[in-house]
Amino acid sequence: MATNIFASLKNKASVGVIREIPEEGLVEIAHPRGVIGSVTPTTNPTITPLGNGLMALKGKNAMIVSPHPRSKKTTKETIELMREALVSVGTPRDLLQVIEEPSIELSQELMKSVDLIVATGGPGLVKSAYSSGHPAYGVGPGNVQAILDRDFDVEVAAELSVIGRSFDNGIVCACQQSLFYPQEKEIEVLDALRAKQAAVFTEEADLTKLRDTLFIDGKANPAMIGQDPQVIAEAAGVEIPEDSQIIAVKVDAVGSEELFCKEKMAPVLALKSYDDFEEGIAFAQENLLLEGSGHSAGLFSHSKEHQLYAGEVLPVSRLVVNQPTIDAGGSPANGLNPTVSLGCGVQKIRIGVVCANDEITVQSVFNEKVKEYLEPVLIGDEIKIQTILAQHNFSAQVVPAETEEECAAIGVKMAKNNELDFLMKGHLQTRTFLKAVVDREKGIATSKLLSHVALNEIPTYHKLLLTTDGGMVTSPSKEEKKILIQHGIEVMNKIGVAKPKVGLLAAAEKVNPKITSSVEAEEIMQEFQNEAPDSCWIDGPISLDLSLSKEVARIKHYESPVAGDADIVVGPDITTMNVLGKSLTILAGAKMAGLIMGASVPIVMQEVKQMKILAINPGSTSTKVSYYVDGEIIKEQGISHSTEELQKFQNVVDQMEFRRDILLAFMKKEGIDPKELDAVAGRGGSLPPVSSGAYEVNDDMIYYLKNVTQIEHPSNLGAILAHEIKEQGSEKTIALIYDPVSVDEFEEVARISGLKGIERKSIGHALNMRAVAMKVAREEGLDYQHSTLIVAHLGGGNTISIHYKGKMIDLISDDEGPFSTERTGGLPLKYLMPLCYEHSLKEMLRLYKREGGLKSYAGTSSAKEIEERILAGDEELKIVYDAYIYQIAKGIGSLATVSNGLVDRIALTGGVAYSKIVATELEKRIGFIAPIVAVPGEHEMIALSKGAERVVLGEEEMKEFVSPNV
Repeated sequence: MATNIFASLKNKASVGVIREIPEEGLVEIAHPRGVIGSVTPTTNPTITPLGNGLMALKGKNAMIVSPHPRSKKTTKETIELMREALVSVGTPRDLLQVIEEPSIELSQELMKSVDLIVATGGPGLVKSAYSSGHPAYGVGPGNVQAILDRDFDVEVAAELSVIGRSFDNGIVCACQQSLFYPQEKEIEVLDALRAKQAAVFTEEADLTKLRDTLFIDGKANPAMIGQDPQVIAEAAGVEIPEDSQIIAVKVDAVGSEELFCKEKMAPVLALKSYDDFEEGIAFAQENLLLEGSGHSAGLFSHSKEHQLYAGEVLPVSRLVVNQPTIDAGGSPANGLNPTVSLGCGVQKIRIGVVCANDEITVQSVFNEKVKEYLEPVLIGDEIKIQTILAQHNFSAQVVPAETEEECAAIGVKMAKNNELDFLMKGHLQTRTFLKAVVDREKGIATSKLLSHVALNEIPTYHKLLLTTDGGMVTSPSKEEKKILIQHGIEVMNKIGVAKPKVGLLAAAEKVNPKITSSVEAEEIMQEFQNEAPDSCWIDGPISLDLSLSKEVARIKHYESPVAGDADIVVGPDITTMNVLGKSLTILAGAKMAGLIMGASVPIVMQEVKQMKILAINPGSTSTKVSYYVDGEIIKEQGISHSTEELQKFQNVVDQMEFRRDILLAFMKKEGIDPKELDAVAGRGGSLPPVSSGAYEVNDDMIYYLKNVTQIEHPSNLGAILAHEIKEQGSEKTIALIYDPVSVDEFEEVARISGLKGIERKSIGHALNMRAVAMKVAREEGLDYQHSTLIVAHLGGGNTISIHYKGKMIDLISDDEGPFSTERTGGLPLKYLMPLCYEHSLKEMLRLYKREGGLKSYAGTSSAKEIEERILAGDEELKIVYDAYIYQIAKGIGSLATVSNGLVDRIALTGGVAYSKIVATELEKRIGFIAPIVAVPGEHEMIALSKGAERVVLGEEEMKEFVSPNV
């Protein structure tokens, strides 16, 4: 190889005028770069420094080599021989130098000091080179894949594969790692490999032994690197022929699912069959994306079309065709320039997004500014993620995981196994995510302290400002503050600030003996100035205004490199820095990016924009409004309307401007800016039958509610008011309704009433019942879309519904089922009809809706008051109350027959669900059907808000309302 490199360089122009193009009037002139820093691996202690040295000298550069500690002796001898050769031709020997006692720290110092870096090694080293602040060529790991086409001779391919895998016992980065072959040729391929002195293993028991021998915690076992096949076989407890040159293993998976698909640095070849050529290329591509992207690959094929296809699709810098893959390094026989720098270039960052189940999170890693640098690995709900990817024509590796805990565990495991360069928190609880990070056995914490650093881009400040710690360390001790400073310096170094300016914040710049943080700030400053003066400029205690304003420093006559020019500010506690961070983003319009430091990979805590939703629920005498921010309602009010105010309007829809102005006044009073709203959700009104879910408020809906619907109800104003508030918002604000009262997902058989011309209708508390069903399913570990639940809404009116696979397929409304606290429910018709002749329709409706049920027996509709009277000894009322519970149980039991008795949960909601007596008695009667869960109260406002949130996050699609009458 060295001879080839020398021959290729000898007669090439490298400095000064190296090319002229007279017809274009161009002259190409090359200049020396200066001092080259070469960081070399243990696997190539001679050829890598030798090759890099020849190229550096050819360009009139000097070179300093930092070898791997385990190969320092060999590398030193190699460089010493080159130095002697330099002296023999009258050239200064010190043009080539080597660090005799290398270490990670010295390699990092070297990368900070030279003009150009050539770093050869694993992903960690390559990342360090690219983040050093100096020009760099990162020579990453090889993971050379080869594909055998159907038109190529199997015996020749087997021979070339054995050569490509056995060379130097497999430690060279251009050695072949895998062979993909046509399924129908499997026996032929395996036999051909055996004939070429490959020991082939196909049984999983043998593969497990070899896997456990070659890898430790997902990484190559150092004891097996470069060993003979016989040594590996003996260590694994398997038998192979004495003349075996390599070991070949037949695997069933590719990519991250199979360790044999990684670079093994041992004479072991992975084998897998494919159905068609494109699948074989896809297998190779997946392995390369796991490891070795940008390096090289091999192809055994006579098809020009397949050769070009492989060259276009595979992410490699060199594709060698019909030759051993080791020739990718350059050979006189193939015309490729000799090189020891295969795989150079910008290596994409493998970022694992933990719980990437929402559209906003997925889009963040495909942002135009960053997507060319990232290789996303999306961990979470496979169906949701694939749907989002398809909608935006994105492509990424998806790792399926069901729960938040599983997502976090998989992401951390992949990072620990060096399958990821970064971790990013997605749509999951921070505590769940960090619990996996810091797990003592399975976690990736490398420091005794994890800290949160935030990079802030502030419109009024002249550069990036790093703040710490506003997210993790609550009350840092003096020693912990020093670690926070080190973490901050590390981040600033990586973005090119060699010596950052650090301010240790306090209320004033003078030491106050009564304030511990003030005293500690001065002590920390002095310790850094004495122990690490070159790491940073540091000042403390110093006030925030002095740290950030040169004008304040001028007025106070305060001189310090930090004054008005801080890169890092460190606070006394989490409260101070959390408030500062939020003030910068909310009041100063700053953009913030958070990182967790102290782990084996950087952890991105993406800036999560606050989700802001206004929900509106118009009632007959009031308008309920709530303000939802990031998962909870922070403001809620029921605004009452007097009879005198409402009597001014002939129809409900005429109240729109009156109620709108009241809502706007509420928003102004509470400081709610309509332009910051993501969504406005209104209670769905009397629309024609629709399926459940979210509907965008459009012109059809507004026209129908104003001009077509025959049912006069305050909820008709919900959509109209949502639209009015949305008009005050920004372009991103959406207006929607969710689960209107007209939700109808009945099966056809459920519509038949028993009298032709009368059809059973789906009219009930759809919004509350669906919200409760989803809540119970989630909290009980069920999937609402694949479960069966019965929900009983027990209040002024009783409605009982059955939810099957995400749909409300039947419902017992308040006029046909059990009686409630004030409604009659279903009555015997034979005795009801005579009453119709004694009362007007209005009176009958009043009897049925307001004077029936428990109220007709007890004179009150308060379940609490009735229970108190029963406990006081009212036996007659006890029988009525027992009948009330009996009928509810009968209604729930009847709906259980709809799903053939298979019910996952029964949920009780509404005001009466607070009653322990009702819950206990229902348990006795229907507990055999399914477990009973009480979710008391009404949940319309949170249901509207949560529904809107799912739409904004892309978890649920917003439907279009099309009026049948428009």
